[in-house]
Amino acid sequence: MHLARLIHVNSRTLQQLRICVHEMPKFRNLIFTETNALVVFPYLEHLIIRKPPHARVGVMPAIDCVAPFPRLKRLQVTFEYPFSDDLPFRSNNSSLGIVSIMLDHRTIRLLSAYAVFGKDRLRALQHLVVGKLDGQRAEQNDCYRDFFNWVLPRVRYLFIHNPLDTQILLQTLPPKRDFGNLELLSVLHSTISLSRIVQVLVAFPQLKTLVCQYSNMGDKFSGMSIRQVAAMLRSKYDPLNQHIQTLCIYDFPANSINMVAASILLLADRCPHLRMIKFPKHREDGVLNVLFRLNQSRYPTEFRESFLSKLDFSLYQARLYTIIRIKRKVF
Repeated sequence: MHLARLIHVNSRTLQQLRICVHEMPKFRNLIFTETNALVVFPYLEHLIIRKPPHARVGVMPAIDCVAPFPRLKRLQVTFEYPFSDDLPFRSNNSSLGIVSIMLDHRTIRLLSAYAVFGKDRLRALQHLVVGKLDGQRAEQNDCYRDFFNWVLPRVRYLFIHNPLDTQILLQTLPPKRDFGNLELLSVLHSTISLSRIVQVLVAFPQLKTLVCQYSNMGDKFSGMSIRQVAAMLRSKYDPLNQHIQTLCIYDFPANSINMVAASILLLADRCPHLRMIKFPKHREDGVLNVLFRLNQSRYPTEFRESFLSKLDFSLYQARLYTIIRIKRKVF
């Protein structure tokens, strides 16, 4: 209670609040005084709620008709959504721009029931982080698809940490519709193919950065030669994506050096502003092999001439990344 009193005293001036909860029902003590008077945080912009490792903190009971965080800009909850209602989302539709939550069907259905994903809610949302829940399964995919269909046209930065959520996201993307606002998509823990990368670049024409793990060329290009894939992409997309600048590949199979190099060439050919392929530092040896394949004659002559005559590749070492830079030759 001493901490709660201290927070109450400063409630009208606090701008950031980071709290570690042991029992979520006691969170009520932060927004109500001992005499049951509501405590409002009129200038609170950042609210971060954590819990001790492996602790079971429970869920806070629903509270009606109160909005303690009217100017909240950033909400981060590092564990399962701990509320029984939409309490942290109330009266901040025009300010809440960054949300980081764990996604499961309970959370989606709960927030949907309170119309958090309604037309006039979360109008300022720009940055969404979908956390990973241990043991989460992909049942009840319809509610996930509905959620992504609501989110994708709105946010500019989307981070998804659960590979199952990434699968549903990719299944959600329609073939002939684009979501024009997204500039950064990070599916860091998900392995996706070149054909999926193409799908993402088409669906998000404003995308500037894509973060993923690379698997292979993909079923769509299975059995096709590199020249055939290049011809198909050139006939179908001119360009594939105008805005993509950076592709971050956090991992790739050790035996896929040729496929990684080929994929970089294919994307560089169809994405005129792709400038950088970033790899984590621990894959430096593999990246050197990729660069060697890019700059040497490991491809059919026609393929090499059509791409390498207009592209230069060089290596750049940063503190956390090994980067292949792409420079386009001017004739």
